[in-house]
Amino acid sequence: MGNVDNRNLLAITIMMILFSSTLALRKLNDRREDANDNVAKIFIDWIIRHRRMYLNESHKHERFQIFKTNWEYVENFKKLSNKTYTVGLNEFSDLTTEEFRATYGCSIDPIPNSIHTNSTSSSPDVSIEYLDYDTCDETKDWTKEGYVTSPGMQNTCRSCWAFAAVAGVEGIAQIRNRENPARLSVQQLVDCDEKYNRGCRGGLARYAYDYIVRNGGITSAENYPYTDSEGQCDLAKEKQFDASITGFTLVPPNDEFELMKAVCMQPVSARITLTGELQRYTGGVFSGECGMELGHAVTIVGMGKTDDGIKYWKLMNSWGEMWGEGGYLRILRGTGKPEGHCGINIEPSYPDIGDP
Repeated sequence: MGNVDNRNLLAITIMMILFSSTLALRKLNDRREDANDNVAKIFIDWIIRHRRMYLNESHKHERFQIFKTNWEYVENFKKLSNKTYTVGLNEFSDLTTEEFRATYGCSIDPIPNSIHTNSTSSSPDVSIEYLDYDTCDETKDWTKEGYVTSPGMQNTCRSCWAFAAVAGVEGIAQIRNRENPARLSVQQLVDCDEKYNRGCRGGLARYAYDYIVRNGGITSAENYPYTDSEGQCDLAKEKQFDASITGFTLVPPNDEFELMKAVCMQPVSARITLTGELQRYTGGVFSGECGMELGHAVTIVGMGKTDDGIKYWKLMNSWGEMWGEGGYLRILRGTGKPEGHCGINIEPSYPDIGDP
């Protein structure tokens, strides 16, 4: 009799355990469904805000899964402490990191000097007279001084190299001419600079400077507007100049001190590594991990230090004003590494305007 009671008790215990496990599993599934519903609502709001359209429901579902992964990354990032920057959802949140880098990166590997001689470049001590370093005091912001126009949007044309070059020319032209900066034509560079750059397939800012010198100048964006695509060079507009330069300078590589002196004088173009966290960046001083694969071009428009003493470069990007800090990025400076954070010290350059 006792054995029968024990078996009954064991059976009841097992049933209770199974029942409890089933309830727990149901609650877990309910929480997951609630979370999915919550993310789905966020995704719908995101679609409306960014006016995104998909080919069909299958494509929409595929993009939702990617969006959900990015959303989860952002939520987990918020739980971390001691971060100097923030990440969040933006118009790129339905793209994988690989898709984003392939679409919005734009730099190409430099052509060997045996092929490209940089014939219009000069050494820093010849091209400009540097300001005393103490005068700059590691603080400069060309945007607040009104020497650069607002950040542009390259869209799916991989033309960041052209945006970086144009911003450099706009800056030095305004500094020298003391006039309000005119927005110059990125599209002219995309269509017409075919010797070394590759239009919507990537390029380098310093090759664009070389083209502007050889062409005799560059026209305005109003005269030759951006189309987000490669087109036939408009030969007539190509010769209607709104700005010109006399050469360009390659900042000594891996030398942050020389780069600081150059930024004290004018905006400087540079290449950086493109990471997944830059895709999601929303503000602060970016200090996330970077590789050494330079795949994106930006314009250094300033430098400074936060109230907490974190040194940074201020960069103008070409992903629109909805990204980052109104289209700008602050990135860690003073790392002690020769190449700088994300390789920013490796290949900086800037355009020159000779004395009248």
